[in-house]
Amino acid sequence: MSIVISVIVPVFNVEKYLEKCILSILAQTYKNFELILVDDASPDSCPEICDRYANIDQRIRVLHCKKNGGLSAARNIGIEAARGKWITFVDSDDWVSQEMLQYLYEGVKKNDAQIAVCDFFRVYENGEGTGESFGNFEGGIFTYEDVVRKFAGDENIWYTIMFGKLFDSTLFKEIRFPQGKLNEDVFVTLKLFKQCRRVCSISRKLYYYVSRNTSIMHKYNVQSLDGVEAVYGIFKEFYRENRMELLPGVEKLLFARLTTVYKGLSKEDRKQTRVKEMIGCSKETAAILKRGGQMPFRSKVRTELFYRAPGVFFLVENFYSNRKRIDK
Repeated sequence: MSIVISVIVPVFNVEKYLEKCILSILAQTYKNFELILVDDASPDSCPEICDRYANIDQRIRVLHCKKNGGLSAARNIGIEAARGKWITFVDSDDWVSQEMLQYLYEGVKKNDAQIAVCDFFRVYENGEGTGESFGNFEGGIFTYEDVVRKFAGDENIWYTIMFGKLFDSTLFKEIRFPQGKLNEDVFVTLKLFKQCRRVCSISRKLYYYVSRNTSIMHKYNVQSLDGVEAVYGIFKEFYRENRMELLPGVEKLLFARLTTVYKGLSKEDRKQTRVKEMIGCSKETAAILKRGGQMPFRSKVRTELFYRAPGVFFLVENFYSNRKRIDK
């Protein structure tokens, strides 16, 4: 019997979390899958853990890399090795509901979709769930046009990440993750959705995303601006396609990513050319909106304040953020 789903798990320096991740995948109610563990030259006990489980369950394949190439390289290796008709990605410090593959696979098959998307829980390292929502996740059947509107709106979090999705493997025929980039998901997700006739969104929380203080997602350096670069590329693509109605939402996302990263940078990092370049990209997108009369007055004030006096901008933002918490 041919393999239906390939589950790709890049592994690096996660010995504390890896077994829980593997066990949650092996416990799936849907059984016809292969689990590809890509050991990205992990320096801890992860390689041994991978091999041990491969000896226990024949559905597991372990690919040992000779040197560390990063998350994108590990995912690309997994894609090349995948034998399934469908592909899903799980981060090695996360875990999944035992029904995740079942619901995602039923979603694509019943609705003739090329991608299925599910909601997710955010949990902390101690396993406690926050129950936190990142917005209003809407289930249903969507086209690429629907997805880009979501990407440019308040639902962008679900459509800019790789986890919690099932992809038709043919979507990756000419697409790979860019190596040497952070926020690599943003560079490829929209390209994958663009190839789809239909996307099935399932309003069930089937993935457990672990929020760790030691995660690369919680540390900011100049390379963290890769996410801003990715969103800027999407803005320019929509602009070339004359999708003017989408530009305000994408600019809002770009500015939010830029200010979040900038706030976490050291004084020395803020002086680097790369930072100035990304601020220049933000100025360019804001100027396009202003020329088209698409930027609200409040957004004009916020962007100009950041460009001219970022320290004052963050003081004002903190003040209003604290007021909101008090009002609640």
